[in-house]
Amino acid sequence: MRRRTFMAGIAASIAQYAQASPPQLSARPIQRPLGGADAHSASKIQNIIAQSGLSGEVAVALMDPNSNQIINAISVDKLFPPASVSKCFTTLYALHNLGYAHRFTTRVIATGPIQAGHLNGDLVIIGDGDPHLFTNHLADLVTQIHNEGVRSIQGRVKIWDNALPSIAQIDHLQPVHVGYNPTVGGLNLNFNRVYFEWEQTAQGYALRLDARDEFSKPPVKNMQMRIVERDIPVFTYATNTTHELWTVARGALGRSGGRWLPTRRPSAYAAEVFSWFLARKGIYVRRSSPSSEEANPGGYVIAQHDSAPLGEILQDMMKYSTNLTAEVLGLRASQKTTASVANLRTSASSMNDWLAENVPGTQPKMVDHSGLGGRSELSAQDAAQLLASPLCLNSLPAFLNLVSTDEIDNNSNIKIMAKTGSLNFVSNLAGYLQFAHRQPLAFAIFCADLPRRNALSRVERDRPAGGRAWQNKARSLSMQILKQWISHHG
Repeated sequence: MRRRTFMAGIAASIAQYAQASPPQLSARPIQRPLGGADAHSASKIQNIIAQSGLSGEVAVALMDPNSNQIINAISVDKLFPPASVSKCFTTLYALHNLGYAHRFTTRVIATGPIQAGHLNGDLVIIGDGDPHLFTNHLADLVTQIHNEGVRSIQGRVKIWDNALPSIAQIDHLQPVHVGYNPTVGGLNLNFNRVYFEWEQTAQGYALRLDARDEFSKPPVKNMQMRIVERDIPVFTYATNTTHELWTVARGALGRSGGRWLPTRRPSAYAAEVFSWFLARKGIYVRRSSPSSEEANPGGYVIAQHDSAPLGEILQDMMKYSTNLTAEVLGLRASQKTTASVANLRTSASSMNDWLAENVPGTQPKMVDHSGLGGRSELSAQDAAQLLASPLCLNSLPAFLNLVSTDEIDNNSNIKIMAKTGSLNFVSNLAGYLQFAHRQPLAFAIFCADLPRRNALSRVERDRPAGGRAWQNKARSLSMQILKQWISHHG
């Protein structure tokens, strides 16, 4: 979809939501009495689940927004981890509290005058929590500073990152090295990930840590990697006062390769990359060690980067399911409604309250905004009811991904718009069945083997034995359920 068309569609959707008068719905949707064809279809779905051989439990809910009726229901009150299906509701929460046009602004403040090319003061990077701040944006900020005539800085490069609370990691139960479990804070860079690259040479291994993008590869020195002789764990992590310290098992490396690792000190990471660009541009910093500022310093803006509008950030988040983006947007949205947001749990609680207030009868129990935390709980019925509400119907579909119907139906008049959600031994799909010339049906399919998930050690959570096969079987089951629904209601 072309960006202009997308933006126009979203603007129209939001305008429609602002003008819509939600119908009076009962606190809980009505279970439509099953008979005839409906009963036959429900029986078929029960058989599909039974014959799938998938371990664990399955819950499904199909709902008609027009009648507020549950058309098909299996274990609808059973609570499941919603995983990334949570991002559907984070999208709504952010749109409501921030607005489609909201942008994040990263500024660089000068605390003194510029005289003959010398900045007689500090440069302070003021973070705004931008989840889409990347290496090339820091390069552009330095170019702006250079264009202002700055050739040396008599003070320091400093950081102010208190726009958002600092969250060490989204879910402390995840393996230490997975990039999808980043630190979240007021100054984020490259989704708070550093690229680790290795290559075997005649002298051993050549290791590199950098903040790469398509234009440059700034080296990262504040993070160090050491190879050790062991089998597991593959990675370990520690910190001292100056560095992040990683080790990696030699046997896991092979001849060459690379992967993204999380940084737990994103502000220091951003400051180091920023300082590298200053040096590359020939801007001398007299006191080279970056430092943090507790209070937002006075001064004047010498460089600035504005993010894309929120609507585009949300489109990217839903397409790639980026956890950092979801947490930043949820935290920022909560700041609009709550005097103080201390952590993800309190922010998620504010979102839960907002959803329950706007869709009476639902009881979401999210512990974060991305769905990474396995302690979040949502029933299939609540998910379907939230999706069937005017709150969702008038704004969410434009952000959902189209699910290919090639393997389930040849009718081009039927579209499936949905969000997936996956954790170890959790596989969810929720969204809409859009038929020609009628309002869509909202659905949720939740699959989980929680005993198997809960039995995993932290080391096993990266790539658990049997995990991929279980996910494939769960996805196949979801497609078969969708096929039955389309056959019956299309």
